[in-house]
Amino acid sequence: MRAGESGVIVQVLPDPNGRSDRLCALGVTPGARVRVLQTFPGIVFECDETELAVERAVARVIMVAPPQTVGTRLTFRTDVSCA
Repeated sequence: MRAGESGVIVQVLPDPNGRSDRLCALGVTPGARVRVLQTFPGIVFECDETELAVERAVARVIMVAPPQTVGTRLTFRTDVSCA
């Protein structure tokens, strides 16, 4: 995604380094709305009411759909959960 683009999180990929668990704890979960504020040097984005800055490797586990696809049938993985 580019700066200024927005979407809805459809999945947070499992990560052996615990990144997905940390993101879930911060509210980065499927269904949350995101808007990219900055893409360099790190990724800065708003997730609902929270502004977050993460490294690119962390951002890569967040799968986002464009807002126009919201309301269409999407398949969500059910093996990802927030503890």
